[in-house]
This record gives sequence, C-alpha cells and structure tokens, in this order.
Amino acid sequence: MSNAYFEALLAKVRSEKAEAVKLIGEVIEFAIVKHHQEDQWFMILPDVSGHGRWRLQAFDLRGFSGHMLFSCKVQAIHEAASLRYTVRDDGALERLQNTPDFQIGLFAVEQLALHNRGAISFDDYLKNVRAFTDETYGSRLAA
Repeated sequence: MSNAYFEALLAKVRSEKAEAVKLIGEVIEFAIVKHHQEDQWFMILPDVSGHGRWRLQAFDLRGFSGHMLFSCKVQAIHEAASLRYTVRDDGALERLQNTPDFQIGLFAVEQLALHNRGAISFDDYLKNVRAFTDETYGSRLAA
C-alpha cells in the first residue's frame, strides 16, 4: 500500500468520523443517540463515579445491556460516532421505559444480580423472570 493511498484513506476516515460527530450534535449534560440502522441506543452522560469520566450506556427495546467508560466527554462522543450511533433521539428512554419488554429486561437484570451475589439460585432466577413475564403480559392481555 502506497503512502499516498494510506494518507487518502486516513483523510476519508477522519472526514467521515467528523461528519458522524457533527450528526450527534452538541452534548451538554446528556444525550441519547440511536444506531443508524438498528433499534439500539447509547446514552452519553457523565459517569456516576465522577472524576470527569463519561459513559456510554447501551440499551435496546429489552432494557439496558452494558456500558463503556471514557476519560472525557469528547472520547465518549467519538466512540458513539465511530460505532455509527449518530441519530439524535433524546426521547427514546422515555418512550421505551414502560413497555413490557423493557420492564421485563430490567427485572431480569435485577434478578441476575441477585443470582450473581448468591442470593437466589439460577432456577429461582428463571422461575422469577418467567413469572414476571407471564404477569406482565397477562395483565396487558387481560386489560
């Protein structure tokens, strides 16, 4: 690969990333960005641990699914952009948080945390999530 080709490719990648960051827009204290093709989102926000760190908190239609920490806001925004989370959607969590699938996902994560601490068995985890799922969808279907 020639140096000129590499430099041109690098310039193209940098330009695309700058455009993606521009699509996200200004992030003052909080933002939600959606993946450009999937029903997946990142919240971009300060990390609760402080120290100036920022977090990308991932979620989808079924609840929260992980996070990444960064030393500053700019790094978090650039990572979201590089992963193609560029569609600004600050109302997404408010729209999704009370849906049955999101509530079941939150409950399942809570139960998994109890299992990981040894407070409940894996069988209890499965039983509890199944009961909550049946109750959630049963009450919605009966209404």
